[in-house]
Amino acid sequence: MIIEDESNNLVVKGNTFIEGRYLLSLTAHKLLLTLISKVDPTKKKLPEFNISEKELVALDIGVSDKTVRRNFTDACLELLGLRLNRFEKDAETGELDEIAINVFTKTNKRWTDSTRTRLKEVRFTFSSEIAPYLSNFEEEIRYTKYLHKYVKKLPTSPAIRMYELLRRWRNMDERKHVISRTVELESLKYMIGLPHGKQKTFANFKKNILEPCRVAISEKTDLLFEFDDIKANKSRKVTHIRFRIYSNDYSGDKPTLVKPENYDEAIANRITTLVPTAKEQEELIYWYFSKFTLDILKEALADMSFEILSGKDIKSPARYLKKVCENKAQEVPSSQPRSMVEKLTDRSWADGWLSEFED
Repeated sequence: MIIEDESNNLVVKGNTFIEGRYLLSLTAHKLLLTLISKVDPTKKKLPEFNISEKELVALDIGVSDKTVRRNFTDACLELLGLRLNRFEKDAETGELDEIAINVFTKTNKRWTDSTRTRLKEVRFTFSSEIAPYLSNFEEEIRYTKYLHKYVKKLPTSPAIRMYELLRRWRNMDERKHVISRTVELESLKYMIGLPHGKQKTFANFKKNILEPCRVAISEKTDLLFEFDDIKANKSRKVTHIRFRIYSNDYSGDKPTLVKPENYDEAIANRITTLVPTAKEQEELIYWYFSKFTLDILKEALADMSFEILSGKDIKSPARYLKKVCENKAQEVPSSQPRSMVEKLTDRSWADGWLSEFED
């Protein structure tokens, strides 16, 4: 595990895993993501998990204890047979071929009795084929990370897959207020794992999948999204969906901020001068004091003042001051590239409740 606090566990998945196709029941899906949240993505060797019904209940995967007990055997067997389907370009022909890889190896199962109708314990071992998309990431493998606590709350597998895709696109530039992404309708259905032939018409897909996902994700996660349908030229058929993805600044538990002990009136006034929106956001001022020492704030404000006087165009003063303070707090030059460990375990993007930090 990366950290002990379950509420901040990260799910880190290679984008091939994010955008691949697989079908799972809700219990199996949440079990899978719980196991992945226990993987340290900075390590080369993936852990093995021995899971009994009692232990699965204790894991709190995001479904009721009654549901876990009822679905334990079926969910475990689903995962043991799980295959990830993805498209890969043929080196010779250039055509896309769909290939499937096992997510888990065939591992030991213990049954409650000789009839083999109910499992007692299962060992889960990630396969060597899926390992490159879960840990020890090579530079050429792009990945997506998000907080596990959000998918635990989602009510359906399509909502989980939709959230992963939105987070994958949103992570491309978390600084922007909105990320726009257009995706082919059939590709979207493929990636969220809809069974072939389901939700054939766009009207049904919108009613049964898109709208419920939009409501659930906005209510239970750190993202919001809107969408528009795009029709083919001179046709009424919807071929693409355009998403607009926002940070849900006040989803979950918004931090309760009180005046920090190091609060300084003069520095606070200087912040409101350089960061105009801070005048109406007392919590923004408190945030700076709670994160940085007075010396760092003084130096950062002086540097920022100099940059403004020199004619620098600062589009987001709040975010700019935050970045200058962070650079001042580092013992190494900010230009030094972060290690893969720092990138994988960094959670600064998750502090997105402060809307002014979004350009």
